[in-house]
This record gives sequence, structure tokens and C-alpha cells, in this order.
Amino acid sequence: MGGGLRGAAWVGVGAAAVAAGTLVVVLISAGTSGSSDPATDLQPPAAGPRSSAPPIRDRPFVLPRDTAGQRAVVRACMIGDPAIYSTTGKRPPELKTTGPGTRVSDFRVLATSVRDSRGVTVLLGSKVAHRLCLLDASGRPSPNDHLPHAPARAWAVPLSEVPNEVLFDQRGGGTQFTDRPPDEQVWESHSAGRVPPGGTRLTFTAPDGRTVEAPVTDRFFVLRRSGYGPEVPRLEEMVQVAVKLYNGGQVLAEFSARIEAGLLE
Repeated sequence: MGGGLRGAAWVGVGAAAVAAGTLVVVLISAGTSGSSDPATDLQPPAAGPRSSAPPIRDRPFVLPRDTAGQRAVVRACMIGDPAIYSTTGKRPPELKTTGPGTRVSDFRVLATSVRDSRGVTVLLGSKVAHRLCLLDASGRPSPNDHLPHAPARAWAVPLSEVPNEVLFDQRGGGTQFTDRPPDEQVWESHSAGRVPPGGTRLTFTAPDGRTVEAPVTDRFFVLRRSGYGPEVPRLEEMVQVAVKLYNGGQVLAEFSARIEAGLLE
């Protein structure tokens, strides 16, 4: 999401709260291989615990080919070239508006959340930056995703580095369409990022057994939860979860992570 969705407190790139490039997961075992103010809110949070395992050095990242439908999503979500903010931690953040990877035409649909009755959350990215876009059930972007030159954020970890674990690039949540009656407003919370190659889906399981799932597309994922009402679940509370990376029915790897409790149903 580009700008902060109205009626919510956001942390990060407007509607897409960010823990940019923070490796917050420790690898346990691996199976078979296979209303935001950018100057204030775009600062990277303190880094979480990191695994001692270095990232895999991969060949240069190649953007996926997009379909006509995906190009339409990018155009609907991005009105004019984005303002791209750096992840250096400087205040105010450094701003990049020109060069490779900064135009709307450079962005692709990288991952899509599980679709629910209220819509879907999409991760958009170029070789240099990324942002989220929240679409309602009819495919219409949220009001603040449809703003001119809505911000994107530079990748904190280069796409040429393939993580050995789960890498969260964006985290957060908020409400949208606040012109509707309170019980018709939609809230959404999310975590989006990257995983080791070869997987097709992720599951996140809390100690009490609650489990949520995110599809994986070429390493990228978006975990989403949404509901009705003017209040988004609290995002400050974190919970330890067991994460499994699957290819079909086969478990490729298992991880331990901390995610927002509000993402668990």
C-alpha cells in the first residue's frame, strides 16, 4: 500500500508497515532441497535476531514475466512513478526518483496473499524497490494505494541474495474505505517477504495450534488477515510460531519465527 490508509496508525511505507530486510527467523532444519509521514515512519526498526547462516549468493535476480492481468494490477495500484525511499536509516530518508527500477513499468506482481471475501493483498516489486497494494473484493485498490506517486521502499537485502530463512520485507496493517459505516469498514494486517527457493506455500503455527497459510511464488509471499470494523488488531504483540515451507505436500524446511499476533485467526 502506498500511503497510510485512513483511520489507522501505520508504521512504515504508508499502508505497508515495514521491518525492511530484517531477518527474524532462525533455521531449525532443512529437508530435501527443492496516514504516514515518510520522514518519520520510514525508518527501519531495530534489527531482530539474525541467523548465523549467511545468505546464498545467487545469480542476478530476473524479474518474472507478467501477464496482461498483472500489468493491469500494477497500473491500478501505481499512479505515476513511485517515490522510492532508502533503507539507510537517515532522517529524513533518502529519496530516489530516477534510474533503473524506479518507473511503474519496472514493477511486477511478485506475490499475492490468500484471497478472502474482502479482497487480497499484493506484493509489487522492481529490482530496486517494493510496495504492497490492497485490493478489495472487486479488485479496486484502497484509496491510499491509488494516490499519485505513492511511495515504495528500496530492498534492504538485495534480490541477488537468496535467504536461508524467512526474510520479512514489510509488516503492518490498517483500515481502509473509512467513508463507509463502521461495521462496513475493512481492516487488514500483513507480513510479506522472501523464503529459500523451491517452496509453494508457508504455514505459520502458534503454540496453541492456530495455523495460517501464505502462498509462495518464486520465493515471495504475503501473509494476510482481514476483517470488518474500524479497529485493526494490535500489531505490537508478537508470538512465536513454527514455520514450515512446503512444495506441494512435501516439507522442504522448518523454521522458528515471531510474527504479529494479529495475523493469527
